[in-house]
Amino acid sequence: MLRLHYKSIFYLIILIALLIRVYFVFFTNFGWYGCDSEMYLKMGQAILDGKPISYFPNGYPLLVALVNLFSGYYTPTVLVIINIAAQILTLFIAERILLYFDLSDRIKIAAILLLAFYPDQLSRVRFIMTEPLSVLLMMLSIYLFLEKKYYLTGFLSYIVYAFRPSLLLFAPFVIIYQLYKKHVQSAFRLALGFAIGIALFLLSDASGLTAPLGSTTQNLLVAVNSSGYNIDFAMYNFTKEQIDHPVKTYLNFVASHPLEYLKQRVLVLWSLWGPYVPTELGIFANVLHGLRFPFFIGAVITFLARKRFGVYKELIFILFLPVLSLTIVQFLFFANQRHTFAAEPFVIMLSVIGMAHFLARDFKIKD
Repeated sequence: MLRLHYKSIFYLIILIALLIRVYFVFFTNFGWYGCDSEMYLKMGQAILDGKPISYFPNGYPLLVALVNLFSGYYTPTVLVIINIAAQILTLFIAERILLYFDLSDRIKIAAILLLAFYPDQLSRVRFIMTEPLSVLLMMLSIYLFLEKKYYLTGFLSYIVYAFRPSLLLFAPFVIIYQLYKKHVQSAFRLALGFAIGIALFLLSDASGLTAPLGSTTQNLLVAVNSSGYNIDFAMYNFTKEQIDHPVKTYLNFVASHPLEYLKQRVLVLWSLWGPYVPTELGIFANVLHGLRFPFFIGAVITFLARKRFGVYKELIFILFLPVLSLTIVQFLFFANQRHTFAAEPFVIMLSVIGMAHFLARDFKIKD
C-alpha cells in the first residue's frame, strides 16, 4: 500500500479541518453570538461613531470597527470567516513550532490532529469573540520568538493582551526569563516592542479613537462575589464606596475572609482545568470540556520535567508560559469553561511532546 507523505497527510488534515469549520459555522443551526458578542459589536460601532466605550480591551473592538467600516451589514459573517481563517493559520504555525523538536512524523501528525479537531477549539470557532484570534496571535508570538524576531514578539505580545487580557503576563515572563539567562539584548528588544504596543494603545485612547479598559473594576468585584463556576455579576451586594474602590474591596475581602477566599480560588482552578464542571450545558458537553484535564496534567508534567528534554527544555518553558499566564490571571479573578480556550493548544502540544518522550520513546534528545 502506498504510504502517504507527511506533508500530504498534513494538508489533508488542513483541508478537512477547513471544510468541517465552514459546515459547522454556515450550515448548522448553531448561533454566532456568545456572552460578549453583542458588547464587542457595540464597542466596534461606538468607535466608528466617535463615542468609544470603556469596557473590554480595544484589540478586538478595533478589528470589529474596521470590518464594520468595509462590510457593514455583513460584519458578523466576515468576523466568523476571520475566526475560521485564524484557526487554520494557527495549525500552520503550530506545525512550524513542532518542527523545532526532533519528533517523528507520526507524533507531529498526532499533535496537529488534536489541535485541528479538539472539540472545544472546533465548537467555539462560530462565536463572534476574541478566542480564535487570541490563539493565533499567541502562537505567532512564540514562533517569532523562536525565529529571534524579538521586537515583533514583544509588540505582538501586547496585541495579544489587547485581545485576551489573561495572556498579559506572557511577555513579562519571557523578558524576565531572558534576563535570567543573561540575554540582555533580546530582553531589551522584547521590552521595547511591548512598550511600543502600550504606547500605541495609550495614544489611541488619548486621541479619543478608543476608550481605556474599564471591565477590571467590575471583574474584581465579581471575583469576590462568585464561587467557582457559579459566577455572580450582580453588584447589589456592594455599597457605592466598595464599587468606587474595587481594589480595596478585593483586598479587604481577602483579609477578612481568608478561608472563603481560598475556597473561591480552589474552585476557580477547578473551573479552569478540572475533569468535570457541572454546568447548564449538559453532561455530554461537560464531559467534552473535561478533556482538557488530562492534557493539562500532561503539560504540567512535561513542564516540570523539562530538564530531561535536553536542548528542548527552553522551548518547553516558552510553550508553557501562555498556560501559566492564563491560569494566574484567571485564578485572581474568576473562570468558566470558556477561559481555558486560549491555553488549550499549548497544553495539547506539550502533552503530545511529553508522551512522545515518556511513553512512545519516539523523541530524540540532543545533548
